[in-house]
Amino acid sequence: RRGGGDYQKLYAGDSDIRFTEYGGKMDSAYWKEQKKYLQLTRKHMWNEDYFAFLVRSVWKLKPDADILDLGCGYGDLCARLLPLLSEKSTYTGVDFCRELLEEGRKRFGSDSDRIRFIESDINEFVPERTFDVVICQSFLRHISNVENILKKMCDCASDGGIVICIEPDRRMEHAGVYQDDPGYDMFEYDDFLKEKWMNEFQKGERDFRVGMKIPIYMERLGLQNVGVRVNDYVEFISPGQDGEQYIEHLEAFGETTSENDGKHSIVSAKCHLISFGRKK
Repeated sequence: RRGGGDYQKLYAGDSDIRFTEYGGKMDSAYWKEQKKYLQLTRKHMWNEDYFAFLVRSVWKLKPDADILDLGCGYGDLCARLLPLLSEKSTYTGVDFCRELLEEGRKRFGSDSDRIRFIESDINEFVPERTFDVVICQSFLRHISNVENILKKMCDCASDGGIVICIEPDRRMEHAGVYQDDPGYDMFEYDDFLKEKWMNEFQKGERDFRVGMKIPIYMERLGLQNVGVRVNDYVEFISPGQDGEQYIEHLEAFGETTSENDGKHSIVSAKCHLISFGRKK
C-alpha cells in the first residue's frame, strides 16, 4: 500500500517470502526480521471489548478450555485469550519460526505450566491430544494448501470443540482504505493488484480471497453451525495524535502515498473475517 513505485515495490517484494506450499519452505529468516512489524500490527488489530464479546457470547469458550494456536508467532492470541478464561485453561502455540517462539517463551515464561510453544512445520505437527479450541490468526493468508491445513485443524479439535480462523479478504482489505491526501487515488493500483493476486492464485500460491472461502471449506469438512463475523476494528491514523504515536501507527500500517506523507489522515477498515464451526 505505497504510492508510486514504492507501492509496487512493497507488493512485489513480498514474493521474496517464497509463498510456496507450506512445508518448511517458507523463509523463517523473513519472519524473524518481521517481529517488530508483527507486534505493531497486532497492537492495532482488535477492539478488546469486541474480542471479549467473541470469546464469551459468540464462540462461547468454556473457562477451562485447552487452546491450540497454529502459526502462533510470539503468542499474540495467548495474551488475548487466557486473561478471559480461568487459570485452568491452557495454551499451546505451534510455529516454524524459532525466533518468534523464543520471544513468546520470554514473554510468558512465568506461566510455563499453562503455556507451551512448539517449533514445528504445521504439515508435520502431530498433537499429543486434541483441543477444545483450535485457532489461527492471519496465517492461512500466507499459504497455498489452505484446505489441508484446515483439515488438520479439524483433526486437532476435540469432539464438540471449535475451530476458529481469523483471516482477511485482500480485496476487502484494499478497498477499506481511505486517505485524506490530495495525491490519493483509490483506483490507481487496481490493475496492478489484480494481476499480482491472480498470478499468485493461478500459480498455486496464496489465495487473495481466502477469508471469504474459509466458511465454505469448514462446511465441506463437516464442521457444524458454521458462522462468520467481521472484526469491528477500524484504524484511524491522524497527525492530531501524539507525534511518536502517529509515526509508530504509520509504520505499523506501512503506508506512505505522496509528498504529503506525514501530514494526512488515514482510515482503514481491515474487515478481517472471523469464521468458526463446531466439530461433531
